[in-house]
Amino acid sequence: MRSYDVIIIGSGIGGTGVGALLAYKGLKILLLEKHAFIGGRCSSYKKEGFTVSSYVHAFSSSDKGALGEILRKIEMPDEIDWVQQSIAPLNFKGTEINIPVTSDIKKFLEVVKQMPIPPEELDDLLKVNMSMVSLSLKKLRALDNIDIRSWLSQYTSNKFIHTMMAFLSGASFVIPYYEASTSEYIRIIRNMITAGHGGYPRGDCIAIPQAYCRGIEKYKGTIRLDSGVQRILVENNEIIGVELINGEVIKAKIIISNAGIKNTVLNLIGEKHFDKNYVDYVKQLKYSWSAIVLKIALDKKITDKNAFIYFPTDNPTEYFRQIEKEGQIPESLFLWVVIPSNLDPSLAPPGKQLICCGSPLPYSKQEDWKKWLDQCYETLVNLIPDIPKHQLWIDTVTPTDIERMVGEQGAVIGIAQTTDQVGEKRPPIKSPLKGLYFVGAEAGGWGIGTELAANSALECAKIVLNELKM
Repeated sequence: MRSYDVIIIGSGIGGTGVGALLAYKGLKILLLEKHAFIGGRCSSYKKEGFTVSSYVHAFSSSDKGALGEILRKIEMPDEIDWVQQSIAPLNFKGTEINIPVTSDIKKFLEVVKQMPIPPEELDDLLKVNMSMVSLSLKKLRALDNIDIRSWLSQYTSNKFIHTMMAFLSGASFVIPYYEASTSEYIRIIRNMITAGHGGYPRGDCIAIPQAYCRGIEKYKGTIRLDSGVQRILVENNEIIGVELINGEVIKAKIIISNAGIKNTVLNLIGEKHFDKNYVDYVKQLKYSWSAIVLKIALDKKITDKNAFIYFPTDNPTEYFRQIEKEGQIPESLFLWVVIPSNLDPSLAPPGKQLICCGSPLPYSKQEDWKKWLDQCYETLVNLIPDIPKHQLWIDTVTPTDIERMVGEQGAVIGIAQTTDQVGEKRPPIKSPLKGLYFVGAEAGGWGIGTELAANSALECAKIVLNELKM
């Protein structure tokens, strides 16, 4: 019977990242992935000469943040080739506006002049910006439990400022800004300022988990695809290994799950191995919203833009509640648009172009998403009118598709970064069961999507190594 120091379940950013970090330290690592491909939500596929993201991604600090830090820690800092990208502009009802992500007052004032804000209210935005960049760590932590809308309302009632913050946070956390934590939002803005630029990995988003997997293998770790875990084995309240779907048993005293905290506790292990209070806590955890996604291949290049965020309204609260409470489809959808082939031309055949866009919405069990997809397409075409004349094919992703792929009610992120699920209230990486840890956008960490998962991997590796006194 084979045995390892650590078994990692799942090959998302969290799983591959922590695997590389622990393999580098000399631990005998086995990473198990149930699918035939790696990456989880951060994966890509090939179609007719195009390399296509499974979903829609942005990397706000690229190599300067947690994604790059993992590679620096394993002495492979240049393993990903990043294309530098400035922060995506906003498209507000057809008007393009740059985002003032800077601590430089002069630069900030130059940018805000183009915004539809009365001169007498520009001071409000300045106060918001200065508060975000100057808050002490203690005061920042006090904002864990304050939602962005409530915090922002202390400074201003200006509709555009609220709209800008609402849709930026919506693109970052995939939940309404009246649920998202202010401290999480401020941390990502500070991170953007520190990084100075975002980026996109050459080879598309799958290049990130691929780089981490090369790290695992370089440091003698093992990766197995098509190796789904049936259950995690427990004996005398301690982890002893896993049983695969094919019946194979593999021993390890440490299991790190990148397969979701709810799935791990409730399905892979079972409630009987945990205290009832912990089980109840896990059951009540809330996921982020889901999304619909369009990926459109074109026979020629029709736009020079790299990415943008489209705001369809100046009343974000009404927009999100119309979707959340009433289930209505807005006339025009909030879109996050990325044109990957403009950032990396190798992602499309010569002379062709790939456009990807996504729009967040709550998960529901309906099977027919055609009206949502049609509205998403119509909104995008209103912004880039030449699409219908040049489209070769369209791939779509719905909440139902995401649910089938990753479970978790089709969540785009994982456990939502709401006011009651961040900071000290974030699910802990170390579980109550000896030898069991969680990683990814489910436990620990902070940041946007993949960076949330990468920060979780860094924290998880540190915790495990401390436990092992390494």
